[in-house]
Amino acid sequence: MHITGRQVDGLLAVMLIVAAITLFSFFSTRIVHQSVSIAHGDPRGGPVVVKLSGDLSQGGIYYLPDNAQLFHLLNLAGIERQEQFDSNLLALPMTAGQTVTLDADHRLTLGQMGAALRLALDLSMDLNRATLDDLMLIPGIGESTAAKIVQFREASGPFKKVADLKKIPGIKEKKLDQWGRHFYLPP
Repeated sequence: MHITGRQVDGLLAVMLIVAAITLFSFFSTRIVHQSVSIAHGDPRGGPVVVKLSGDLSQGGIYYLPDNAQLFHLLNLAGIERQEQFDSNLLALPMTAGQTVTLDADHRLTLGQMGAALRLALDLSMDLNRATLDDLMLIPGIGESTAAKIVQFREASGPFKKVADLKKIPGIKEKKLDQWGRHFYLPP
């Protein structure tokens, strides 16, 4: 079989096009991945996971060490001129699952992450504040079981411990073992 010069030129052109496409897709995905990070800090840096949002470009999820205070979060986010904020507020310890919002008037508001975000970040939710919809986000809890939990809480008062879920008909030790890590009760 004899290959002509034109066939060689065509083969080279196809190989160059394939190489160019491969290189372009390799480098373009690298560039996109570098600019789409929402987490700030190393997740191994601490168990305190907080969300910063509002009228700023440094918003996102932050990982802070134990005993970090609000001013530590603001420093990590590069927010300057902290003297404009209440010093008592800046000294507050941050806890996992908190949100900090900085509005256009430079006011700080503290809150709690919603259940979906908490679960996505592997944080537990307050069993006594979880709504029917919140409870149904947990794998294995359907609408019927979620309704039983809410009804039990409304009839008996707030849960004293997560193990009290076993008092609800149909919830046994095995289910509690599966779901227990998704709940906490505040002190």
